[in-house]
Amino acid sequence: MEERYGAPYLVVHRAVLHGLLRRHAVAAGAELRLGSKVVRYDWAAGAVELHDGSRVAADLVIGADGINSFARRQLLGDTNGSARPTGLAAVRAMAEVTQIKADPQLASVADLETYSSHLWIAPGRSVMAYLIKEAKLFNVVLSHPDDIDMSQFTPDEYKAFAQDLVKDFEPRVRRLVDIALPTMQNFPIHAVPPLPRWTSPSGRFLLVGDAAHAMSFYLSMGVSLAVEDAASLAAVLDLACTPPPPPSPPSPATTTTTTDHDKLQKALRVFEHARKERVHIVQDASLHGGHVLHEEDPAAREMVYAALRADGLQDEGMPEATLATESPTYGLADQRVRDWCFAYDPAKYIRECYELMA
Repeated sequence: MEERYGAPYLVVHRAVLHGLLRRHAVAAGAELRLGSKVVRYDWAAGAVELHDGSRVAADLVIGADGINSFARRQLLGDTNGSARPTGLAAVRAMAEVTQIKADPQLASVADLETYSSHLWIAPGRSVMAYLIKEAKLFNVVLSHPDDIDMSQFTPDEYKAFAQDLVKDFEPRVRRLVDIALPTMQNFPIHAVPPLPRWTSPSGRFLLVGDAAHAMSFYLSMGVSLAVEDAASLAAVLDLACTPPPPPSPPSPATTTTTTDHDKLQKALRVFEHARKERVHIVQDASLHGGHVLHEEDPAAREMVYAALRADGLQDEGMPEATLATESPTYGLADQRVRDWCFAYDPAKYIRECYELMA
């Protein structure tokens, strides 16, 4: 991965990522306010009202409040702004790496040198497993149809369900479930449908990340797209809103830099144009990947296996977007789809779109 794309493939626990983002935000001068629930957005003024009655205004308000985004519902209404079920769900479990390494049957699964991830598939179900928390825990994700309410399950009922789910898998998978910690939880997988817009007409508000495009996890691109959003937004703001250099020699008078809101509005138009097409394709490709992995028709499943063995369909005539969203290939196991996902340069594409829309 690093040799081909210039960076390694990283699996990061959400809490660790939050810590990294916080550290860099504070270092860059950001002020973080905890316990500050937004109760109303003023789109025209670029302001938010907080639960304590205070008001915070800025040149640009960014709604990055996740799949259950309050900002999205306020912008678009409940009809357009609600996440929807995909028909799939996942039981998440964890196992201790020390126990795995001490088990002769499982020792090779938790490779502390390569940090390899694992994927097992079968008709109607799949199991993904990978190291987290500084290689102290092994995350096990058991994907299945969203056709059972587990909200009242006890730990024993969860364990029984998971064991039944993997009863036809190889012994290592069954053993992983046997030794899993009693903290299993089922998560119905929801996604945000393509939205009519991500911005307010005033150009003072923008949705990003899961608030704009939450998706299923079968392409492992959800966090990556959020990071792409951040890189794209930084790039377009640099292009549109960077103030001119000070006069030389600088004037002794103190000047105040004001934001050109026409330029800011253009920046958001470029951002939305540049991001939407790619995001919607990745959303479709991710859910398509889940359906490919869970394919139940025997003939179609043979095509899936053939594509997996060949690292993709090897069909040079098929566009990458079609390959990822319509073919019997699983995205992450297809070299052309991986290239399309991981070799993408969001800042470069933003510059191209900015020039075209100038």
